[in-house]
Amino acid sequence: MSARTEGGPPLANMSAPPRSVLVVTPFRAAASPAPSGTRSNWGLAWHARVDFDHHLRSLWPRWAAPMDEDDLPPARKAHLRLCGAVALALGTHPETLAACLGETLVDDLMRLAPALTAGLPSLLMATPAQDPARPLEPDPLRALAILTHLSGRTCDPGGSPLFSEALREGRTIDLWTAEADHA
Repeated sequence: MSARTEGGPPLANMSAPPRSVLVVTPFRAAASPAPSGTRSNWGLAWHARVDFDHHLRSLWPRWAAPMDEDDLPPARKAHLRLCGAVALALGTHPETLAACLGETLVDDLMRLAPALTAGLPSLLMATPAQDPARPLEPDPLRALAILTHLSGRTCDPGGSPLFSEALREGRTIDLWTAEADHA
């Protein structure tokens, strides 16, 4: 329906949009759904499970014992983990670093961390550790390298090091790499 205006084109009814036809051509055939109870790995292969607190407890059991106490403030636990991380990278005992300021320890860790990344895949995805039980990363320096290059859910060994939340809070994580990159 249209109405004529003086000397101009007819007005169109804008309440009805123009009709169009949309044609969808799939790029590939849809895959059949996985059987129920089967979990997909989304093209990722499990690489390692990292639990830095486990390494601290096994290397220095008496020193790391307070981290298991429920009444120890989270900030104190984070400082103990930081002391343990720097001590591990320096090859010393964390007790010698306990009196250092956190900022100094973080600076030391950021200076030492890039040397630890040799041999890691170029990119890893992190998820919270879940069942099934998996073996832990056996090398504490490699675990530290992963945790100092973890930002959110990605680990970029070629990127800048940082004091990640997973290291600060003592989280256990699973790491995944692309199936094609996994040896």
